[in-house]
Amino acid sequence: MSKSGAPSLAQVIGGNAAELRGNHSSEELSVCARRFGLKWNTGRVSDLESGKISPTVTTLFALSKALTDLTGAPVSVADLVRPTTKWVEINDQLTVRAEVLVDALSNGSPLANHDRWLGPREIADAFRQEAGGGPDAMRVSDIAAALSESEVKLARSMGLSRVQFVAKALDLWGQPFGDERDARAGADASPQKRGRVARVLKQEMTESTGDGDD
Repeated sequence: MSKSGAPSLAQVIGGNAAELRGNHSSEELSVCARRFGLKWNTGRVSDLESGKISPTVTTLFALSKALTDLTGAPVSVADLVRPTTKWVEINDQLTVRAEVLVDALSNGSPLANHDRWLGPREIADAFRQEAGGGPDAMRVSDIAAALSESEVKLARSMGLSRVQFVAKALDLWGQPFGDERDARAGADASPQKRGRVARVLKQEMTESTGDGDD
């Protein structure tokens, strides 16, 4: 499991492709993609845009051409890999700053400056730095590094970093999200019940920031 909590490169590319596609349908994009050698159907477009597949460099070139043809606006490979977040996960051992990724792919710049990429030790340090200097910083960073994949996805859906997600849970309930969910659901709870409780907790977290539905 990744420790960074940053979106993967595949997710960045997928999100950008979906945004660049605009109001055009998945079917229209798949037709354009086939013109440029990509044997895609609407399912493949959906998989790409949801970050389920990691496109190769050749696929990125063909996709940029397909999107250019579809939209009538120039789309480059750099447009597809340009992140909207501060960090991007390359794999579970390497996370880089967004501008480093764009520079490397656009200009061939090396990953030479260590303050612009994170390995496992640097990721843990970054969590502690984000958590601040209070007495709970170490606890927050340790919990953030151990979040389950489902908790990471939940945090992302709320627009929260891993550290923000953990800190909010501790502030609301005095314990991590997973512990609160299990306590409310009960020791013998089914996955379905745990899921229902998780949705309730998510709503409580959302409402605590004033972003819930009225």
